[in-house]
This record gives sequence, C-alpha cells and structure tokens, in this order.
Amino acid sequence: MRSLNIYIYLLLLALLVVSNDLHARCKTELPVCELERNIRLQGMDMEVEFITNVEEKDLHYLIMSDGQEYFTDNAGSMLIRGDVILMQEDSLQHLNRKYRTKYNASLLGQFNEIDLIQYLPEGEVKSDVYVFTDVNCIFCKKLFSELDEILALGYRVNALLYTSEGEATESWQAHRQVYCSQDKAAALMAHKMEQTLPPATVQGCQPDMQLTLIEGLARKFQVNGTPAIIFPDGEKKDGYRATNYFSQKLQARIKTFN
Repeated sequence: MRSLNIYIYLLLLALLVVSNDLHARCKTELPVCELERNIRLQGMDMEVEFITNVEEKDLHYLIMSDGQEYFTDNAGSMLIRGDVILMQEDSLQHLNRKYRTKYNASLLGQFNEIDLIQYLPEGEVKSDVYVFTDVNCIFCKKLFSELDEILALGYRVNALLYTSEGEATESWQAHRQVYCSQDKAAALMAHKMEQTLPPATVQGCQPDMQLTLIEGLARKFQVNGTPAIIFPDGEKKDGYRATNYFSQKLQARIKTFN
C-alpha cells in the first residue's frame, strides 16, 4: 500500500512539473502554447522545435518536430506552409530563406557533439566553416583541392563525412575507414586525392555512431547532397564554392564585428 502511495505521489509531482512548465511556456510563448493545443485538437503528432518572430510582419517562423518549416500568426491559430515572399517596392524578399538561416545558426552548437575532422590555418583562426562532404563526391574533391587557399584566409575547416545514399554504399564504408584512422584529416585527404590511405587504425573503433549523428544533423540542415557548406551566420550553400566566395564571407563577418 505504501509503495502505491509513493507511486501516486510521484505521478502527481510529475504532472505538477509538466503543468508548471506548460503554464510558464504559455505565458512567455503564447503562439507556441496555442499552436500546440490546436495541433493536438486536430490529432496531429507534432511539436514546435524552433520559433522566432518575423520582423517584417505579425508572424512567427517555426520548425516543427517533423522537420518542416511553417509560419503562424500571433494567436497560433493557423499553419502556413510554403514560400512566403514579402513584396517590397523594388525587390522580393524570401522570408523562408532568411529565417531558415536563423534556425541553422541555432544548430551550430550541435557540431560540438560530432568528432569533427579539422584542418587548421597556420596563423590565427578567424572563422569556422563546416562542410558536409562525401569522399567520392567530384565537387567535394574540387573544393578540397583548394583547401590550402581557404586555410590561408584564416578559416578552420571542419569536415563532416556524409552520404545521402545510406549505409549500404561504398561511401559509407570509406567514411568508416577514415573515422578509424589514427590521422582522420590525412586519411580523408588521401581518399579525396586517390592516394594510399595511412595504414594505422584505431583499435575498437566504432564509427557508425558518429556517422549516424552526422546523418541526423544533415537532415536538420536539409542537406540533400554534397558538398554542403555551413557558415557561422547559419547560411548554407549547396555545392562547390570558389575561394573568393569564402573570402567575401569572411570580410563581411569581420566588418560586422568591427
């Protein structure tokens, strides 16, 4: 009987904590509270993962737990899906692109959970850049053939091994081999330059966990192919970019902080 009372007490305590958390969330994030309530009423199994105010209009941009992006009003009474374009006098502004970049920036901390393959500049690190890359990707090889030029600008290049084709591919097996090398950076470059891999490997290496973490992060960044380049402001560029683009981004970043 006593154990049953303890169980009931703990259950009520848990419900109280959830209730207080929901109440606090409703007070500070009204669209989130109302939107999730309305979603539940419709029988939809989704929660708000990210939300931010849209500066240009009385809207909120959000990412739901299904990974899709939406807009909602201040009352949380609607979900708007698709491109939202602000028509200005002399231009069109794609709000999805702007606020997806903000969401991407909020994800940058999750790179700390990954065993990144890093290439360091000789001097001061002026900025980081993150590259989802496949060892067998032609344009990835072109990008990494210019690695020295990018490093000379002051970038620390963080590589994440990724293939959109899944585990049953030559790339996945090659990525496992790179992650199990004593010198992962040298092994990756050897693969890309089609050179002999360094023979030393880490005993008991289990690379699949890292590759699976990268796969999950790639989904959040909507990486569909390689290379995919993520800059510190959250901007994602799909495909190869020449060194001068990296230079322009760095100069703009330095100017912002000065």
